Amino acid sequence: MKNPLEVFDLPTFIKTERLELRFLHRGMVQDINNALMASSDALKPRFEWMHPTPSLGDTTDYVTNMALEQYHRLSFHVGIYIKGTNEFVGMVSLNKLDPAVPAFTMGYWCDTAQAGNGYMSEAVLKMAEFAMIDLKANRVELSPDVTNVASIAIAEKLVANFGYEKLGEIKNCWRSPHNNRLCNCVRYVFTQNEELILFRND
Repeated sequence: MKNPLEVFDLPTFIKTERLELRFLHRGMVQDINNALMASSDALKPRFEWMHPTPSLGDTTDYVTNMALEQYHRLSFHVGIYIKGTNEFVGMVSLNKLDPAVPAFTMGYWCDTAQAGNGYMSEAVLKMAEFAMIDLKANRVELSPDVTNVASIAIAEKLVANFGYEKLGEIKNCWRSPHNNRLCNCVRYVFTQNEELILFRND
C-alpha cells in the first residue's frame, strides 16, 4: 500500500504565538546537545538514549538518523525556538507506529532552563494540530510516566483541546534506564476516522 504521507510537502517551520517550531535539520545539533548536557539529570530517568549522556558526536548521529526518517516521511521532529531570541527550548516528535494508517507516538522533552513557561504545552498542542490536520493521522498515542506530573498536565490539555482519550494507567509498560525498575505510564490516544478527514478537506 502506498504511504499516504509520501506526497506531503513538509514546511520549514510552524509558528505559534510565542514559538517557532523548526523541522529538524543538522544545523540544530549544537543547540540540541547543549540542552541535553544542561538537562542531563532531569532527562536521564526518562530516556534510555540519555545513557550515557550523549556527546556531540552521539547527538550528530541521533539528529542525522531522525532527519533521515523525516525525509522519508516516517517520523516528524521539531526543534522549539522562542521567537525573537532564537533560544532553544526542546523538541517534540511524532514517531512512526504505522505509516500506512498513519499512526504515531508523540514524545517531547524540554531544556530545564526553559521549564515552567508553558512553552512545551504550546508546542505540543500545535504539533497535535499538525498531526490531525496536516498529516491526517488516524491515530496518535502518548504514554507519560505516572510520576511525570508536568508531562501528564500537557497530555490532559490534549484531552481538553483535541478530544484525546485517557485510557488509564498501564502497569509495567517500560523499564527505567535510571534504576532498572519497571514503571507505569498513563496512556492517551487520539483517533479520527477517514470519513471525518474527508469532511475536513471539503
